[in-house]
This record gives sequence, C-alpha cells and structure tokens, in this order.
Amino acid sequence: MNIKNTLLRLFSKLSIFTVLLALNFIPVTNSAFTSQASISGNIVSTGCWSTPSVPVLLSPADETTVSTIADQTFTWNSSTSMCPDADISYKFKAFKDSSLTDLYADSGWISDASFMLTQLPEGAYYWQARAKDQYGYESAYSLPWLLTVQLPVVTPPAINQGDVVINELMWMGSDENSNDEWLELRNMTSQQIDISGWQITALVGGNTETLIVTIPSGYSISANGLFLITRLSKAASAINVDPDIVDSGLVLRNSDLQIKLYKGLWTDSGNLIDTADDSNNQPFHGVNGTNNKRSMERDDIPGNGALVTSWHTCNDQECNDTTYWDVEGNDFGTPKAANLSENEKNPSLSMQLSEDAKTLTFTVNNIKDFEKLSYTLTYDTDTVAQGVSGLVDLDKQEELGRDIILGTCSSGGICAYHSDIGNIKLHVELQDKKGNILQLNNSYL
Repeated sequence: MNIKNTLLRLFSKLSIFTVLLALNFIPVTNSAFTSQASISGNIVSTGCWSTPSVPVLLSPADETTVSTIADQTFTWNSSTSMCPDADISYKFKAFKDSSLTDLYADSGWISDASFMLTQLPEGAYYWQARAKDQYGYESAYSLPWLLTVQLPVVTPPAINQGDVVINELMWMGSDENSNDEWLELRNMTSQQIDISGWQITALVGGNTETLIVTIPSGYSISANGLFLITRLSKAASAINVDPDIVDSGLVLRNSDLQIKLYKGLWTDSGNLIDTADDSNNQPFHGVNGTNNKRSMERDDIPGNGALVTSWHTCNDQECNDTTYWDVEGNDFGTPKAANLSENEKNPSLSMQLSEDAKTLTFTVNNIKDFEKLSYTLTYDTDTVAQGVSGLVDLDKQEELGRDIILGTCSSGGICAYHSDIGNIKLHVELQDKKGNILQLNNSYL
C-alpha cells in the first residue's frame, strides 16, 4: 500500500513537470481561444490576446503640402486581428512638432478609419493612428506622416499714383465748429489696399510742406471703398458717421490749400500717390459762408487733383441729409459715402486779361439757381493797389460776363490806364434764394 501511494505521488509530480515543460516550449502566437471546457464541474472560458495590427496610413501622403486653408480628411487602412469578430476602433492624433509633444488634435476612440480636421490653418502637422479591439488590446501608433499647409506667397501689387485719391475735403469745418474738418480717401482699384504707415502732408506757414497725419498700422481701404479721417471724434463733430481714424493733426487751411498723400514716408517723393488743390489762394471748390458750409468733392473720374477741373462743390440738396449729418442744417458733404454732385453743372469762374493789359474780362457760368452776384477785383499797379466791385441781380440766366477797365475813364469816354499791373485777384459770391453764399475765386499773379 505504501509502495502504491508512493508511485502515485511520483507519477503526479512527473505529469505536472511534463505539462510545465511542454508549455515552456509552446511558441507565442496571436491566437484566440473561444471554446469552453468542463473540469470537475467548473466552466472555464478562454479570451483573446490577439493585438490589432498597426494602422497603415493612406492619405494625405507623407510630406504632402497643400496651399489652401480647408477641411482635411486623414485616412488609414482598417486594422486586422486574429480574434474572430473583433470590434476595432481607432485613435487619431496630430502634433505641431516632429517630436510629437505639441498636441494639436486628438480624436479619441472612433469607429471609422478616418478623421477630419476642419479649416486647418497654415502650419506643419505630424499625424498618426493606432487601433484597439473590444478586449482592450491596443496596437502601437503608426509612424507619423507630415502634412504641411503653406499658403502661396502673394506679392502685393504695386500701388501707383491715382490708385488712391483724396476724394473729399471739408476744409472749412462745420457750421458748429471750424475745427470740424475731415478728409476722405477713395480706393480706385478692385483690390483691398493696405495703407498702414501712409502719410498726409499740408502746406503751413510760408507754404512749407509739413506732415500732419500718419495712418497707424493695421488699416486698409476695401476694394473701391472709402476711408474717413477726421480732426474731431464723432461725438464732437456734426457728422453722423463713424470715422476710420481720428487725428487732431488734420488741420486744413482755408487759403493756399494743398494736401498730398504718400504711400510711406513723405520725405521720399517717389511715394507720392495724390495731390489735392494747388496752394494758390482760395481752395478750388467748397463754400465757407455764414450758415453755409459745403465740402469740396472730387469728380467721379478723379483726374489730376492739382487742377480745379477735377473738383466740384457739394451742392446737391441731399448733401445735408441726416445720413451724413446729425441734423439737416447748414452743412453739406457726403463723409464716407459716394459723392453726389459729380453730374451737376457747378458754377465756374473764368477770366481773361487783354494783350495790352487794359481790360479784364470775366465770365461766370451755370448760375441759373442763384439770385444775386457780387464781385470784387483787386490788382497792383506801379503806384498803389486798385480795386473794383459790383453787384448784379440775376434773372435765371445761365451765365454772366463783365469787362472791367483797368484804369479810370471820364464821362466823355477818355480813359487813363494803369501800368505795371500784377497780382490780379477776382472774388465772386453767388447768393441763392435761401441766402446761401457760394464763393468763386480766380487770379493772375
């Protein structure tokens, strides 16, 4: 009996050793066991230890470069598994650096073998994916691929003279405040123009060009758009629109006016973009009357801003609408809006000195909407300064002309003419039925 028990114990130990030895030589495989066995009345179920394959990246291909900011879809091959009926999910990650430390996006576990990043901005993106089955076994991450979003370098088109013009000047201020001055720029092109650092000058003192405004960084004029610069804030001004910038340096002269616009430093003459007025006596157009202030507007086809023929006065009755002004008062202009009077025939003044310098002839045109005309002529001679003035009641005529003798004449028609005539200045005022005054000026120096 003792020998039998001893042999049984020895056989049991040898069996266990044999099983362990056999297990030690079983090769490791991706295998799945799904069968069940009953051992001494106990049910033993086996699981799956098959790791899903590493996803194979498909698109965008490694080191792809795209040139637009758009939605980007990243795809990879579906992973495989030795486990039957494996339910595989995926995780996508994108990093901003090649060391994979600056995480840009993490999809979390998803069922599709693809993931979209919306409106991917400019930059470099290193992306990868991994797989996981329902048993929690995870594959390694794929080696990262690189996607670069690089927008094409756009060279700004050259800005030439006339691309931006000085479009309107309220050089006289408003009826409320003579400092309520403003200047409007107009983009004549179909492209947005960056005007950061552009400069505006004016003549001051003894006709010395001086910087008055530098446009701060970050400002541009939209395609075919307008840009308003004011001396006063909207709250302190009579205008009913928001200025683009407010600069107290915007001081506009009421005589000898000339404004220049530069696409950079004004000390470089090559940066000159546009000029307004010619700095000769009164501004080309505009009205600075009592209870009557009217802006000087550029013609729809701007022409040369240094010529009077490129400008007109804002006479349209809509020019004092509350679209532009706090009240429909005595101020006329269209700040930050299209000029209204470009198709109107505005009054104009011309004059001609005879060859012998004995007679000056002046003509005022387009005056049918005015009731009175007054004029004052002054000039220098070899002795003393001379002057002639007159007042005319108008009767809806289109024009009025006058010949003025530069001298004195007796009742018998004998004239003594002045000599060495120079510095001739003619000032004309037209008054409409409302009492508004329009001023015109011309001169021979």
